[in-house]
Amino acid sequence: MVTSILDPYYFQELSVDPDISIYNGIRNGCGQITINCREYPLNISGLRRAFAFAFNKTKVTEEMMNGFAIPHDSVVPQVNGWCVEDQFAWHYYDSRPDIGNQILDNLGFEINDITGFRLAPNGEPFNITIEYGACSCEFEGVEAQIGVDALLSLHIDAKRRAVDFNNFIDRLDNHGSYDMICYATNFNDNDITWLAYDYWSAYANVTGENPTNFANATYDSLRDQLLHGASYDEIYQAAAEM
Repeated sequence: MVTSILDPYYFQELSVDPDISIYNGIRNGCGQITINCREYPLNISGLRRAFAFAFNKTKVTEEMMNGFAIPHDSVVPQVNGWCVEDQFAWHYYDSRPDIGNQILDNLGFEINDITGFRLAPNGEPFNITIEYGACSCEFEGVEAQIGVDALLSLHIDAKRRAVDFNNFIDRLDNHGSYDMICYATNFNDNDITWLAYDYWSAYANVTGENPTNFANATYDSLRDQLLHGASYDEIYQAAAEM
């Protein structure tokens, strides 16, 4: 019995065994890089969007996961009927540091002539650390490095760091200090009421809730419609906007 994640490397050997059947399906969940939206300058949405453009999701899915994953943008998994992934006018699947760098230039993230790294709009130097579980070096460690490469392509000082899983979960639950953390989320059903809690501004300081410390008035304004909409269309519209 194998009770842990099986490295895709072994698929070829298993697939040729006539006594082994393999079913391949999309899980109700996703791997992710959670960003701390509270700390400056990561609280600037343009910086997070620049990183999203530079980060190569396709490289993660095709090279790191050997095709046993799909690139995905929405916080709602693709298998969920409430997901609006295919309705987006754009995607963050491939590496586009040219767009990311233009965003940062427009926001005033100037590049220091001496270090070659960007400064925050207030003129101060900054760096970003992407953390991952020390027990997941073969997966999340590679993902973290692809994230570091994305930040470097934006002229941002960055590094990765392996930490104990319980350590970073404790910081996420208690709104501790971090920049970005690689981990995964899984769901047991298609209920999406968690959208009203996991990113709700009022929970940005509540233990065990809103680990990204995300606060956004427009997002919050859709919460009541999501939870108490009188029709399917009302709820779907709120979920899609959120």
